[in-house]
Amino acid sequence: MSPNMPNLLSSRDNFNKFYSEFDLKEKIGEGSFSDVWLCVQRNNGREYAAKVLKQDYGHTVDADKWNAIPEINVSNSVGKHPFLLMLKSAYHDKEKGKIILVTELMKKSLYDVIKNGECPLSEYRIKTYMYQMLEGLRYLHEKGFIHRDIKPENILLTSRDKILKIGDFGTTCQAIYGHQYKQYVATRWYRSPECLLTKGWYNSKMDIWATGCVLYEIATGHPLFDGRDENDQIEKIDRVLGSPDQRLIDKFKKHKSDVFVAQYETNKRNDRTTGVGLHSVYQPYHPAYDLLIDMIVYDPSKRYSANRLLRKPYFYEINNTVFEYKMREFEKLLRHKSMVDLSKMDEKVSYINRQMVFNSM
Repeated sequence: MSPNMPNLLSSRDNFNKFYSEFDLKEKIGEGSFSDVWLCVQRNNGREYAAKVLKQDYGHTVDADKWNAIPEINVSNSVGKHPFLLMLKSAYHDKEKGKIILVTELMKKSLYDVIKNGECPLSEYRIKTYMYQMLEGLRYLHEKGFIHRDIKPENILLTSRDKILKIGDFGTTCQAIYGHQYKQYVATRWYRSPECLLTKGWYNSKMDIWATGCVLYEIATGHPLFDGRDENDQIEKIDRVLGSPDQRLIDKFKKHKSDVFVAQYETNKRNDRTTGVGLHSVYQPYHPAYDLLIDMIVYDPSKRYSANRLLRKPYFYEINNTVFEYKMREFEKLLRHKSMVDLSKMDEKVSYINRQMVFNSM
C-alpha cells in the first residue's frame, strides 16, 4: 500500500455494519464469484451497488485474508481516480460469512452499448472513451497493478454515457518483475498472445491488448478475435497479424502452454504464416487506426504502454482541454502527502467528471 494513501478499507470498524447502513433492494447482476445487488443508503436515499462475494469467509476475517481480497487491496493501494470504479466501503457479514463490497452504482457498460446496436460509435466518442480507459490503466499500472480482465462488460458508463470507469478488480494482481502469474486470466476474446501461448508469463501489456480489442469492437460493432476455444483464438490472431517470428516463438517456448504445444509443435507450424494485416479488418482512414496498430501487437515488448499511447497525436484534441489540465491537478493532489484528504479527493473527482460532461456536450 502506498504510504501516502489512508488504509480506509481495512478498519475493523467497518465490519458487520452493512445492514444497519443499507437496504438491499434487488439483484442486478450475477457472476461465478459474486452477486451484485442494488442497495440504498438509509440516511440519504442514495443508490449504490453491493457486490456480495460467494466465497465463505467464516465468522472472522484476519487482516491478511481481508487485504488479500483483490478489490480491497487495489482500493487501499491505488486510492481514488476519476476513471477507476473503486470501493466506497467494504463489510464482513459475520453471520453468513460473506464479504460485501460497495461501489458507485453504474447502470450501463460498453457491453450494453454494443448489444443495443449503438456501434459503430462516432470517432469523437471512441476517442474520449479510449482516453479515459488509457488514463485509468496508466494510473493503475503506475501503481503496480495489472487489471487482467479488460472487456466491454467491465467498462462502465455514467453521466449520460460521457464518463467511463474501469470496474471489477476481482482478478487484478500486483505486477512483479519476472513473476509467473496464474495462466487462465482474462476473457478469451480479449486474451493477449502471451497469455495464450505461455504459462502465466505476462505483464501489464496484456491490458493494452485487451483495450485494443475493445476499441475495435466499439468502432465496428463486432469482436476482433472471437475464438471458439483457445486454439481457435490464436489461429484467428495469426490470420490477421501473421504467426510470430522465430525470435518470439523461442521466447514463448521457454514458458510454453498447451496452446503453444498444439500450435507450434504438435501441428508443426514452423513456417511463418503471413496475416492479412490489421489494415484489412479496420481501414487506415479511420483516425483510431493510428492507435490500434500500436495496441494489437503480437510481441508485448513492442506493444505501447498506456502512457506512450496517451502521448500520440491522436489525443492532441483532448490533451489541450481544461479536462486534461484538471486531471494533472488531481494527480498532484494524490502525490502530496500533506494534501491527502479524502473529502478533497472526492470533490476533485466530482469536478473532473462534471468538466468531462460539460466539455463533451
